[in-house]
Amino acid sequence: ETKLVRNVETNINEPSQVQPRAQEVPVQQKVNYRLYDVYAQTESRNSNLKLKPDYVKNNYVFEKFKQSQISISPAPSSLIENRFGFKISDEMTDVKYVVEISPYQDFHSDSQYFYSGAQFERNFERPGSYYVRYRKVFLNQVLSENSPEQELKVIEKPVVVEKPAVIEKPVAHTKSIKKMSPVKVVERKPAVAIEAAPVVPPVVVPEKVKEEFNQSKLQLPVFSTNQNYKASHIGLLGSQAYLASGQQIRNGTAYPQNYNLGIDIRHWRNQHGYKASVDRAVVTKNTTNQTMSIGLGYLYRFNQSWGAVDGGRFQYYLSGGVENYTNSNATSEYLSSYDLYKFGLGASMPIFKFWVVEGEAYYGLGSKIDSALLFSGRTSYSVTNDLSIGLGFRARKINYKLLNIDTSESLSETFTTFQKQY
Repeated sequence: ETKLVRNVETNINEPSQVQPRAQEVPVQQKVNYRLYDVYAQTESRNSNLKLKPDYVKNNYVFEKFKQSQISISPAPSSLIENRFGFKISDEMTDVKYVVEISPYQDFHSDSQYFYSGAQFERNFERPGSYYVRYRKVFLNQVLSENSPEQELKVIEKPVVVEKPAVIEKPVAHTKSIKKMSPVKVVERKPAVAIEAAPVVPPVVVPEKVKEEFNQSKLQLPVFSTNQNYKASHIGLLGSQAYLASGQQIRNGTAYPQNYNLGIDIRHWRNQHGYKASVDRAVVTKNTTNQTMSIGLGYLYRFNQSWGAVDGGRFQYYLSGGVENYTNSNATSEYLSSYDLYKFGLGASMPIFKFWVVEGEAYYGLGSKIDSALLFSGRTSYSVTNDLSIGLGFRARKINYKLLNIDTSESLSETFTTFQKQY
């Protein structure tokens, strides 16, 4: 989309000057930097990062920094003098941070980057002034802009060190010999001590989440394009579906075949998610059935570590929702409509470098039916950071009574999908 911006130049000394013509200025699309666009993991495979030398600001932007407070003080539980504890008090709970420490206020060189939680500790080997700033890393790996820098001083001060007493040899005199008493010699030697600069300003923020940060157990996110397993998306689905019922099987009727078109939307906001779907039969064979379903749902997700998947982490979620199913022009062998209330469990995970695998299972109850089981699974390939294509399968089995006889109806589909992540 292009917007017209009218730029007008005026000259105070020449008020009668002719105004220039309007110019068309294209507005660049906002694209956020993600963690793996800016940083890379070091070879040591810990929380240390390095800045990618080829990342250049173009039309990419960082999310605006929302206020939070970092406090720095000597680590009280540590026996190491030059160890500091850092704590970030933030109103947002589901974020991590990329912390940058540099001896220069403009951070132009010698910066150290590392990925951390809200609490961490750090050692300093040399005295001097250091400057600290950080970026927020949101669940979808989008980076915020840098926080204001904060100064930390590691200073050197003298301490008194006592050495063992030194005994001088007796001095001989012509008349008498006098023995000298021991003399204690005190030598002053510089030693390294650490002091933290006062925090400006010392703001106390109520802590919503108490987290004990363990640096040895910190897991870095995946540094690849394969982040789509936990991203929001909107997808277009095309499926080939088969409808069958117990009554149709007893009557020896051929399986009806449909070609369906659908839209699938999943939106995440931190740990909470919302989904919507619409599926419609656009072409049918061997039957007059016209099926359509509309569904809405709520999801709540968790992160889980597992070394067998790419990056060592995947997500699973609890879900519940409602669905309305209609089969217009249905014959007596099939249900014409029903309302379904379903709840279940889903999971998605990265596989290899650019693949994502996900699956869902639901149990349902509703009007006109006794029970329902629903399953779905898909695998998709990330063509770019934001686009993916894939294949999937889904099936449902509905149990109900027809003329007081227990029977069932099933729908199975194989589908292709094109997804846009955001």
